[in-house]
Amino acid sequence: FSAAMACLGERKDLLEKIIISEKLNTHGVYVLRLCKDGAWKNVIVDDRFPCNDDGELMYNEGGHKILWPMLIQKAAAKLVGGYQHLNKGLIVEALAMLTGEPCDHMRLQSK
Repeated sequence: FSAAMACLGERKDLLEKIIISEKLNTHGVYVLRLCKDGAWKNVIVDDRFPCNDDGELMYNEGGHKILWPMLIQKAAAKLVGGYQHLNKGLIVEALAMLTGEPCDHMRLQSK
């Protein structure tokens, strides 16, 4: 999921389609739109994120404290049944969830 998220950072147009809530809100509740099973779903998430015993974010692989990646990751985790399921899928599944477009992969072999 992380690799697909990295691609999103380069596409502001896609971010604007995914994050429905336009700005930071005082209630900490956001609406995001992700594609699952070929249909766009609105997902409501809050801005509370799992932390370890040291108070560090558990699922913030980049180590940055930027809100949009954490919101999208939380919404995706909600759709697939938990953070632990995000890393089990293929990048094409994550790209399809983020873009709404069918994605496929091709294995390349060196000769």
